[in-house]
Amino acid sequence: MAVDIDGALFIAWPAGVVALAIWVFTKRQPWGVLIAYAAAMAFMVATYPRGADLQRLYLAVELAAMCASLGCLLVWFRSREPLSLKAVATGIIVSVELAMVTGGPYRGNIFLTWQRAQQILIVMFMAIIAVHVASIWRSRDST
Repeated sequence: MAVDIDGALFIAWPAGVVALAIWVFTKRQPWGVLIAYAAAMAFMVATYPRGADLQRLYLAVELAAMCASLGCLLVWFRSREPLSLKAVATGIIVSVELAMVTGGPYRGNIFLTWQRAQQILIVMFMAIIAVHVASIWRSRDST
């Protein structure tokens, strides 16, 4: 049961990124993500993957999340909506997730290189904080 909880928490992040991208970039409710998340969890519980199989499952979930998130980002670009703070923050998150899949811990053994992922996530959160501070600073100067 602890393994299932760990797996559920691990794939909750990419599912959350997709849900956020759908909500921010397309202005739709992300109920489909919840259904896909439940299906992935059911698959994990039914098959109980280990080792390389678990790593491939995590990579598949990340790749699916990145495809969906980038699709939402493209929809937003085509809509020509004005830039907002939540769009910038979501764009940073999607970009960092893409970097994690293409050049981060998913290139090797995710279980051995997870420290690299933590470092990438720290940089991501620092960038989001910087964007928010700049936004607050700009709004303060304009009043």
